[in-house]
Amino acid sequence: MAVNLCKEHRRGNRIKITAEGEALLKQVWPVCGLSIHVSLGGKQAAKKFAELARVFGKFLDSSNGT
Repeated sequence: MAVNLCKEHRRGNRIKITAEGEALLKQVWPVCGLSIHVSLGGKQAAKKFAELARVFGKFLDSSNGT
C-alpha cells in the first residue's frame, strides 16, 4: 500500500493499493467474500454485496490509472 499526504489539508492521507496487494486481494476475495456473505447475508443481502463488489471494483480499476 502506498500512502501519500493529502495536499488539500493535513488531516487526510491518500492510499493506493500496490500491484502485490491487488493480486493478494483477488486471491483471497473468493474465500473472504463467501465468509462475509455467510456471516451477514442471505438472499436479501445479495444485492448489497453485488453493489459492494461493484464499488470495490471501481476502486481497483481506478488504482491502476493513478
